[in-house]
Order: sequence, then structure tokens, then C-alpha cells
Amino acid sequence: MVMKQFCTSILLAVVAMTTVFPGVSFAQEPLQEGNPEVSGIEDSGCTNVTRANPSRTLVMTKEGDIVTCEIRGIEANCGVGYFDINMDYKEGKDAQDSLFLDVSPVILSEKDCTCPYNVSFTIRNVKSDSFFLYCWVYTGVVSFKESNQVAIEFTSERVTIDGSQYNLYKPGNQAMLYKMAKAEGEVRIPSTVNYEGQEYMVMSFDSYSFAQHKEMTKLSFPNTIRKMGESNTEMSNYFNALCPLLEAFEVEPGCPLFSSIDGMLYSGDAKNLYCLPAGRKLTEYAVPDGVERIGKCAFVYCTDLKTLRLPESVTIIRPWAFIGCSNLNAIYIPGKLNQEIDELYEAFEGLNSTATLYVPDSDVENYKKIYQGTVLPISSSEEALGISDVTPSSTMSADSYDLQGRPVKSTSKHGIYVKDGRKVVR
Repeated sequence: MVMKQFCTSILLAVVAMTTVFPGVSFAQEPLQEGNPEVSGIEDSGCTNVTRANPSRTLVMTKEGDIVTCEIRGIEANCGVGYFDINMDYKEGKDAQDSLFLDVSPVILSEKDCTCPYNVSFTIRNVKSDSFFLYCWVYTGVVSFKESNQVAIEFTSERVTIDGSQYNLYKPGNQAMLYKMAKAEGEVRIPSTVNYEGQEYMVMSFDSYSFAQHKEMTKLSFPNTIRKMGESNTEMSNYFNALCPLLEAFEVEPGCPLFSSIDGMLYSGDAKNLYCLPAGRKLTEYAVPDGVERIGKCAFVYCTDLKTLRLPESVTIIRPWAFIGCSNLNAIYIPGKLNQEIDELYEAFEGLNSTATLYVPDSDVENYKKIYQGTVLPISSSEEALGISDVTPSSTMSADSYDLQGRPVKSTSKHGIYVKDGRKVVR
């Protein structure tokens, strides 16, 4: 079930602000002392188990340099343990001060129901009586010059525009793509939509927006995308199940949520791999160095994939990463995963037991506890090829070979290769 939440995690920086609001200057300087800080976080607990969307209201009251915030009607999973508040306040040099708010429900035990919650907290050391608020689903100026209290009520409306369904949010003129009109081949999400003379920025999409796109081969995201749906849940790869012919993603530069590397979908900072599209039909894939996290269901239904190599930088593999990878023969995991045994079990749950895991020598026994297939020390795969140690190289000649013994040309992509009996990392 998709967990609802109030504010979205959007970077508040000069680049992001000028991208979202072209032509508007947001020159910022961080406060050197007396920085605004959040304190006194409280929540009401579940006020009423429901499946309906409650009305949501943000009430802000300012007394001196203290702003008290109360958010009423945040819809989240019934298993929420507490709410995490992220705040960033920037003092404007040539423009108004700016306040970024993100209220994230932390689920301790996910349940099959949702609840409305009320959350309150205070922000101290806010000197200005007027600032630019950046928060889901409101972006605009908040002023206490006429009154010490401001109340913003959030409303939404589902409409159809050019065959696609959107949720339009007021105030803020923001939109969520709910269901994309059926299309084949390349599909592009628009950055803005117009409804009854008003322009709305498309800032998110629902997890089943592309349920009718079984013949989609490429999906392009605009840089306005900030979140998946109204949720603050972890990104999960549902594309491969809904869009079996999808071969590649394209992401417009400047998107804080996503990036694309060789058609694969990564997080904006490229540290999280979200999706290897099944329609690409790769038999081998080496995840680039620097990636730290493999997302939920990242390789799900990649039935052509036979060999997967992770870099040493990967420390976390999220649940069900390999479900449906029926022909996967080998996974190389050279780094040490920073996960408990039960988390590792979920990571490899559903993996075809005919696949062999090659892991650090010291971790072999731990992997055997959670995986029924063969687990071998990664050193054994190197010794079998006569590899003595590692040599970094930017060029390789035709007498270089990959770990399957096939010749490799100098134009090959990054990976691990064998040259003159030595392992070459490129």
C-alpha cells in the first residue's frame, strides 16, 4: 500500500529553485549563528482508521523568533512509529528567506490500513516575518506581517488532460500524474499541464501510472519530478512487472529524484540503483563503482540476466532484488554488506537457487545461513583465472579477457578484466 505523507523531500538550493521558478533569483547565504532548528516534535497517533483522504491543513503561528507548526490530517500507514522532521532555512541575500520542510512518517510495522495524523513542532530562531515556503503540496510566500497566524488548507482534484489523469493540488499549482494515457514506444511525462487556464507543475507520479504501457520501450522524466506519488516511501521497481518491453530511461538534467546511466534508472546522486529495465535483455551487467545501494526489486524479472557484478562500494541490497531472475548464474559481491541476517534474507528472497554467490571469504558462512544455493569465496573465482592481484588501467589491448575468458577490446565498458594473469579494474 502506498503510504501518504505531507511534505516531499526536495532540495532547497539555488539550482533547484531557479529550475522550478525560472527567472526568479534565490541567492542564499547560510546563517552563521543562531541557526533555525526544529524541536518539540509531537504527533497525535492514529486519529481514525480510514481509507479516505482526509483534508490537510498547515497552521503556522509566529511569536518572536519562534514559529509553531501544526499539520493536521497527514495520511500515513497505520504502522507509523513516529514522524521525522527535516528543515532547512536559508537567509536571503538579495531575496526573501526560504524555508524547506519535509515531514516523513517512519513506519515500524507496515499494516494494511491508513490513518490521519496530526503533527506539531516548533522552529526556533526564525528572524524574518516573511519567507518563501517550499513544502508538499504548497510552494509560495508565507507572511506574518498582518497576522501572527497563517493557515493553509490543501485541496486536490482529479482531472483528465489529453487522455491522462492527474491529481491537481491547490494551493501551489502542482500536479501528480495518476494514470498516463496508453501509448507505445517512447513515453514522456510532461513538466507542466494546463487545466482551465491554470498551469500546474508535474512534480510526482503514482506507482501504477504506467499500468497500461506493456508496449512502452522508453520512459522520459522531466526535471520537475520530485517524488513518487504522495509518498515518502522507498522507491521500488515496479516498472519491470508493468512494462516488460521497457528498454531505457531518460532523465532531464537537474532532476533531484532520478538520474539515468546508460538507460538504467538511478537516484539523483547516482548512489542508488533503482531499475535495470527487463526489456533491455542484458545477459551481463556490472553496476558502476560508487553505487552504494541496490533498490527494492531492482532486477526483478530480468530473465535474460546471467551474470551480475556489484562494485565494492555497495553496502546495502534491499528486499526482493532478484525475484524472477530465472537464468541468473552468478552474482559477484566483493564488498561487505552492512545488513543484519534477516535483512540479507529478504534481499535474496526469491532468487533462483541455481545461482552462485561469490562473496568475501569472511562472509561465506553468513550467506549460507540465508541462501539455499551455492555460496563461494570471491577469491576462488579469481584464483581459477590465475589472477594474482589488482591493477587499475584506462586502456586494454585485444589480449585482455573478461572473467568468462572472452577477448575484450579497448572500447569495452567499465568492469573487471584479466590481462597477463592479473585482474584489471577499468
